[in-house]
Amino acid sequence: MANGTCEYEAKGKTRVQVESYTDIPENNPDYMKIALSHQPIGVGVDAGEYPFQNYKNGVITSADCFKASNHAITAVGYGVTPAGMEFWIVKNSWGNSWGENGYVRIQNTGEMDHGICGINESTSFATTINGE
Repeated sequence: MANGTCEYEAKGKTRVQVESYTDIPENNPDYMKIALSHQPIGVGVDAGEYPFQNYKNGVITSADCFKASNHAITAVGYGVTPAGMEFWIVKNSWGNSWGENGYVRIQNTGEMDHGICGINESTSFATTINGE
């Protein structure tokens, strides 16, 4: 960066801007599933607790990983383990060396509460995107 100007080279690259978004009703995993069937959604989680900080693989199931949402990440899907446990598939921003190649699976309890790591509390998706 020189003299306060951006040196971003836009040639051959696309830039998008979210112009509007819709909040998913708080603590509603059913609406989260509906939204995820159409596109990724933004979610807030508590990334400061041990289960999230030290995640390597598997599904986070600990209810002890939530005090307050402090990290925004992207839910990209959901699934079910062979044992029948539902989970969210979430892309984190900490790089591919964290978790499962940059992803984390968080249990979907199906309850109308804050969810594991607070994943049900603050969710939204883009409704209008402007691309250049």
